[in-house]
Amino acid sequence: MKTNSSYEEEGDILAEEKEQEKHSEKDKHAGHEEGAKEKKDDDEISFSWVAVAVIAVFIIGIVIYSFQGNDQQQEQQEISDEGNELQDNVLAVVNGQEIYQNQVDSVKSAIQQRGGQPKTDEEVLQQLISTTLLLQYADRLNITVPDAAVGTKLDYDLRKQGTSLSDVQQQLSAENFNSLVSQYRQQLTLETLARSLVNISVPDEQAMDFFEENKANLVENQSVRYEDVEPNLKDFMESMIIDNMLNDIANQLRNQSDIRYS
Repeated sequence: MKTNSSYEEEGDILAEEKEQEKHSEKDKHAGHEEGAKEKKDDDEISFSWVAVAVIAVFIIGIVIYSFQGNDQQQEQQEISDEGNELQDNVLAVVNGQEIYQNQVDSVKSAIQQRGGQPKTDEEVLQQLISTTLLLQYADRLNITVPDAAVGTKLDYDLRKQGTSLSDVQQQLSAENFNSLVSQYRQQLTLETLARSLVNISVPDEQAMDFFEENKANLVENQSVRYEDVEPNLKDFMESMIIDNMLNDIANQLRNQSDIRYS
């Protein structure tokens, strides 16, 4: 098992993937790629405890809210679209897999409804491209997440938000609930991908040092001890390591992939 500092060696694995021919279309859209290059996060983790709480629930909250909104608008949309075949705009094609405008719109709408920092279409598109590349890579490595693991982890995270898997299942249509589970499976697949490449763990000493150095910003009640926040703090620090890893891998994959813009 490799250490956290050695994950860049996985570039050798990525380099072994068959390089696809470069298309002149890429030059035409060089501006996309330049703006798409994701900025590498600093090695030091410097987020407040408020940020920890927000990040911990934000992604899943976005997904749930967007599907709830879909349920509320589904009937009206079906009426307005009746008799017409929807032809959504294709924004990009990643190794043959299309990314649509409605995917970008759904993410932006959900972020806005959850009170998140607004993002441009281009920012969301590049995030979707990175996610697509990572999921394709995980598929090539035959990385899968069992149904039982998806359900257990999803229910665990939902309960931290004061709800449960069964409650959400009752709130959503069968189609949207299945889509929610599918998207959450993708999230766990990416985490599994990262953990399959590197032994990701945060030593007690590192977590304790971080807590003591940032305690004033981490908790309102200064009497809170490290032991009181240890599990959540370590989870958060590990998630930042995973995020940095996935960003690096996605950037490497971009150099070996056929990405076309419409």
